[in-house]
Amino acid sequence: MTAPRDPADLAVDLASGDPERMRVGLAGLLELDKPGDEIAVPAVEPWMLQLFGATPPDDLVTAFARLLASYRSFVPQPSRAHVVRQLVELAVRHGVRQVIHEASLAIQGQADPLAAARDAIGYLHLRGLRTPREIAAAGTLISDLLEAVQPVRRAATEALAAWDPTEAKQVISAAVLGQVDADQRTLLEHPPKPARLPRMKFQDVAVNRQERYTLGTEQSSGKHYISIPVSNGLVEYSEYYEIDDDMFEKFRADLDSALPFVERCRNRQEDPRLLYQPSVKRGSPT
Repeated sequence: MTAPRDPADLAVDLASGDPERMRVGLAGLLELDKPGDEIAVPAVEPWMLQLFGATPPDDLVTAFARLLASYRSFVPQPSRAHVVRQLVELAVRHGVRQVIHEASLAIQGQADPLAAARDAIGYLHLRGLRTPREIAAAGTLISDLLEAVQPVRRAATEALAAWDPTEAKQVISAAVLGQVDADQRTLLEHPPKPARLPRMKFQDVAVNRQERYTLGTEQSSGKHYISIPVSNGLVEYSEYYEIDDDMFEKFRADLDSALPFVERCRNRQEDPRLLYQPSVKRGSPT
């Protein structure tokens, strides 16, 4: 019988950058996922799976999703809203049916499942669906939510109707129209005018002009952010990525230390942190 590993070693495995050690660390943390057994480890993020290539094994993606959904001893502990976005990102990026199911359950299990459903579907539009596989996975997730209780079902329909008229929306709307309550089908067939963008006041506190990113705080919500410039060929604008208090203080003390995070933002690895996306075609970093 193999002796149990020192729990502290599992955190080292996760941070090692070595795919096989990360797999061992994930398995070990899942075994500790019981009250009183968990240990404090740095929070994990979906981008970490890229160590396993563009298509990591389905069982690994599922284990990662279950860890995100259930582990309560990450330091810092991410908000449940952020965890749900992480699960939605995993579901759509990798298209694993079990992970899509886990994301749907997490949305419905939120304290406010209507707001969670709206945010999840809004996030899908915000991040963009770049491949047929992503569109299919997003459609499956929305279909699952349309099988939920009526308030969640109706919130999901309204959130999908609010998307700009893209090919992804057309494909998904056609696929799920039969699940939509009869009195809401006109929302998808004749969508309302897009809602106005949220009114936000961004207060920059530090700028790295050479690397082109900004650190600051959104005044109405108090949320901290890193912003980067992007362009879609028609307009230039900024994308804002939410960061927690610890990250804000670290980056403010040493602005250059934010560069690895900024690079992940540019590579769309930190999309679950997006504060909002202007109602234009999403651009690329400049």
